[in-house]
Amino acid sequence: MNRYEYIERLREKCPHDLYVVTGQLNSRTNDPIDSWTFFQWLQRNDIPSRYVIWKEHFLYQQLVKEDALKDVIVLNGNGEDEELLEHDEVLARCRAFVQENAAMNRGIHDWLYQLDDCRLVFLQHGIAAINISELTWRYFPPFNDMNVSSKREKELVESLMPKQPWSKDLCFVAGLPRFDQCRDLSFELDDNYVFVMFTWRSSLEKGIDNIHRSLYWQNLIKFFSKENIQRFRDNGVKLIVALHHHIQNRVADFNLGENVKFIRQEEIKYWVCHAKACITDCSSISFDFMFQHKPTFYWIPDKDDPYLDMNDADDGAKVQAALGLQHHFYNICKTPEELIAMTCRYAKHHFQLEAEKCAIADSFFKYRSDFSFHIYYQIEQRLMLAERKKSSDLSSQLKQATEMILQKEGHIQRLNKKKAVHLRVIRLLSYLSALLLIALLYSLFAV
Repeated sequence: MNRYEYIERLREKCPHDLYVVTGQLNSRTNDPIDSWTFFQWLQRNDIPSRYVIWKEHFLYQQLVKEDALKDVIVLNGNGEDEELLEHDEVLARCRAFVQENAAMNRGIHDWLYQLDDCRLVFLQHGIAAINISELTWRYFPPFNDMNVSSKREKELVESLMPKQPWSKDLCFVAGLPRFDQCRDLSFELDDNYVFVMFTWRSSLEKGIDNIHRSLYWQNLIKFFSKENIQRFRDNGVKLIVALHHHIQNRVADFNLGENVKFIRQEEIKYWVCHAKACITDCSSISFDFMFQHKPTFYWIPDKDDPYLDMNDADDGAKVQAALGLQHHFYNICKTPEELIAMTCRYAKHHFQLEAEKCAIADSFFKYRSDFSFHIYYQIEQRLMLAERKKSSDLSSQLKQATEMILQKEGHIQRLNKKKAVHLRVIRLLSYLSALLLIALLYSLFAV
């Protein structure tokens, strides 16, 4: 008996009631706010659940200090070595495998997808799944369900996914668990803080020389120049910057002032709520500011960089389409000068978002609260539909089998009828033959 057959036999004896939620398995620093928020909601509502975490992640150290490792599965590796598949209980009881931005290999995805009565769910933005699949995994995992925040994002994601049987009706519209924590708390701080977050470029992973000659690096250096920092300072704007971990150790290359603060990844959720606006290129953090009715300023520092590969170049276009930039919700800037001028103009009006843009934001999101509940509800609804379909298929198969049995029985009955007729004919012929023989013998003796 192989491992898969063994687990399937276990599943026949166990209830399929367990939600397995994975955090940021491919990073030590990225905040797994969506998966952890969803897991905590499951725990509060007494829904059987387990959280999978990498031992090297900062959240694990925090949970150890707080003695909060109940129902947490700790992996020594980051998920790529299939260590998770060694946990019999997880596989035997798994009802839904809910994955954040995790480094999972194809074998694990395919293995989980084959489990009967189990959903494989991508929790973050559908656009994030597209980019991760293309840049990191190099294939599209066979998800049963993919979470998106709006009908527009659903249409875009499903148009970009490969046309496979599993990709039909892939997305459900719910929003992210972290949106329940997105509350505008900027009034608690007196100063005008603007959150700055630029995404990474896979093209720049070829070495430091490539980074330094890229427009991405050069334009970020210009953006954080002493002159630009002074312009922000003159307009009462302080920058809170979340640099990608690949360039955090090169902060010294920037000319910084006292009104620029660099933060760790785990501090992002605080500043998303306390900052009054956001500057980004194509980060999905834009959704969070959109949800809070806060201005976002959109600038791609390396739009025309010849060293940028196609996947990086497409990122901005995908996010623009998903967020509906064609509807002018965002303030799109082409140069650092334009970006700074627009930010400072909003600062004079206390970063108040225009009424028409608030209306666009409200129409974008299907829900305004209880996002974890809506995700859970959508997964359960799809499980129920799958069970109904399975029951329907079984009923159809049973009906077909019954019809075949009846047809076979009818055929046997017809054969039996023919056989009975044949027997009667044979008996009649035998009777007639006997009569003829008697008549013949009688005529012979009579003579």
